[in-house]
Amino acid sequence: MPFLKFIRKIDLGISWAESVSLVSILGFMALLAFFQVFCRNFFNFGFAWGDEVLRHLVVWVGLIGASLGIRDDRSIRIDVINRLFPPRINKYSEGLLNLIGAIVSILLILASLKFLQMEKEYNEVFSSLRIPVWKVLVIYPISFGVISLRFILNGISYLLGELIKEQNQ
Repeated sequence: MPFLKFIRKIDLGISWAESVSLVSILGFMALLAFFQVFCRNFFNFGFAWGDEVLRHLVVWVGLIGASLGIRDDRSIRIDVINRLFPPRINKYSEGLLNLIGAIVSILLILASLKFLQMEKEYNEVFSSLRIPVWKVLVIYPISFGVISLRFILNGISYLLGELIKEQNQ
């Protein structure tokens, strides 16, 4: 499976970038929040853009964290299906559930692209930062794209892993 190995290498690169981004964003958020509170309490001022940036970075952290959770196969899941079937079938059901997760993520990509297009058309700008809103919201289609890739990889791994085991027996 050389193609899957290639995709896994790309996934490792994305994981590294996500991890570095997550640590950087969390560090920046902690410093900014501390600075905002410190300045407001002791000097009666703060950055007008600080709270707005923190709110959006929370969404970024959530989406990046969700992607990393799916990479490690630690996403929230409906476990009822695995309890209904015998363990031999569970791998297939896990593979199928991951592929369904990929379909949902792909639908979310399409919805977020539509949302992004509407934001571009409205040409709304963050007043305090003078940055177009759509540039901040670009995380949605990117994250859902990575999430769908990860669901697909996990689904294929479950399905092919089980098929490979059966062939070796």
